[in-house]
Amino acid sequence: MIPVWRQAPGVPARIRPEVDGVPVSREVMAIRNLAQWKSVPDAPHAWLRGEIGTLFQKLYAMRVPGHPGADTLVVTAEAWLEVLTEINLTEADKERFESAARRLRAGADRWPTPAKLIEMLPRRRDAPGTIQADGGEGRTDAATAREQLRKIREGL
Repeated sequence: MIPVWRQAPGVPARIRPEVDGVPVSREVMAIRNLAQWKSVPDAPHAWLRGEIGTLFQKLYAMRVPGHPGADTLVVTAEAWLEVLTEINLTEADKERFESAARRLRAGADRWPTPAKLIEMLPRRRDAPGTIQADGGEGRTDAATAREQLRKIREGL
């Protein structure tokens, strides 16, 4: 790389961000920006911001193909936050989110979409043995489906 003072006229110098006077890569700055974004304590859905931020930091560090650019990582995280708040995740869903995030990272061959994470969310459980109607995945297991069909047939 040609030092700035020797660059040809009219060719812009490559500007690198600095932290404490030390040049850092765009990727490092993206991870730092994401850490700041996820750590806003009074933000709405702060727990979900933290989870999305952690997921993104890990996926980005894994260099999953199709990842957002360094300059759009925080904006992409914000878009995910909007989507995931629409499905009414609460702090009680933190364990479900962490489970889905682990599964997502384990099988990531491309940068995932929020829909993929939603698909991987385990079912909600109110109490042992009971499943809520909006069980996250929107699917029922085969045994439950057969039981529901049996009841419908009996009613006919």
